[in-house]
Amino acid sequence: IAINGSNVTLTPTAAAAASITNLTSSAFLTAAGSKVTIVAKVKDQYGAAYANQTVTPTISGRNSGLTLSNMVSDASGLVTFSYTDASTSTTRIFTF
Repeated sequence: IAINGSNVTLTPTAAAAASITNLTSSAFLTAAGSKVTIVAKVKDQYGAAYANQTVTPTISGRNSGLTLSNMVSDASGLVTFSYTDASTSTTRIFTF
C-alpha cells in the first residue's frame, strides 16, 4: 500500500495466514499532517477470516521514520491501524 509517497507493508507473523487484503479505499488524497487509517483483513489458506493473528505494519517512503505497533486480528480477521502523516511533502498519492 502506498500513501502520499510512503509504502505500508502488512506482514502476517503466523505461517498459516495466507493473505492480507486491504479494505481501505484503493485511491484517496490526504493532506500532509493528516491522520491515515488503514483496515485490512487477514485470511487463511481457504479465504476465511483468520482471528488472533499478529500483523506487523511497516512504512517506507516519506513516513519511513514512523514506528507502528504490532496488531492482532479480531474475530472477523480485521486489523485497523492509524498514523499521522509526518511529512510536509506535497505528494498526495495512494495506490494498492
